[in-house]
Amino acid sequence: MLSAELSIALSTCLIGIYISAVKILIWIGCLSTSISHVQNTDNDLFMRDIWYGDNRDLVKWAILCHLAEDFNASRILQILFYRSDCYKQVIIDGEKRDIPKAVIQHFRNVQKIRLLESKIPIEVFAKEFKDGGRQDYLQEVTRWLRNFPKEKLIVFLDPDTGLQPRKVGLEHVSEEEANKIWDALKPGDVFVFYQHQTNRSGKDWIGPKGKQLANAMNLGEDKLKLARGPEIARDVIFFYAQKDGTGPKKSTAEN
Repeated sequence: MLSAELSIALSTCLIGIYISAVKILIWIGCLSTSISHVQNTDNDLFMRDIWYGDNRDLVKWAILCHLAEDFNASRILQILFYRSDCYKQVIIDGEKRDIPKAVIQHFRNVQKIRLLESKIPIEVFAKEFKDGGRQDYLQEVTRWLRNFPKEKLIVFLDPDTGLQPRKVGLEHVSEEEANKIWDALKPGDVFVFYQHQTNRSGKDWIGPKGKQLANAMNLGEDKLKLARGPEIARDVIFFYAQKDGTGPKKSTAEN
């Protein structure tokens, strides 16, 4: 009899332990799910934050701000080679609707970079770059540069894709334009040039473009330096050179 009672008591105890263990496991599972949800939410926010601004813009303005500080520049001038866009429509319940001007102004206003909270002021040359108007555009750019006679400048050429290939288009800066803008700089000014990747074949594209740009500027290749952000945007680089200057107070860009 005693043995049977002990057996029943032991069985009851084991069942209780089993139920408690199951409850603990369920609680741990719920906690893990909750933690995982929080982590996934944070990751979602992180991904959205990454894509809020184009990664190339992050690299571009990080490099420009660092160069302005390194060369003790007093102003950044962005020559935008701006081309206006014709925006497509959205469709709501089968009806085509234009994108409101306020939305375009918020997300596509090329002048907004002037509001960047930087110690160094930014100015944008945003005149439209049109077919048949390259010479007029170049003349206006060089006149604009003369508005800053006593300031050390970062002069940033920001075309859609970079230096011209054999056939120049509106997405390119021509060799002549690069030459004339370089010639218009004062001693101490810093010339910065945006270049997008020119091929996807795996062949070197940076060296040939650097050589082409240096030749256009009548500059030794060793004088043209390189800055980039390969962990953020692998397909863009920035060439830069100082006009008859002593160089940066420190070197943070990749040579």
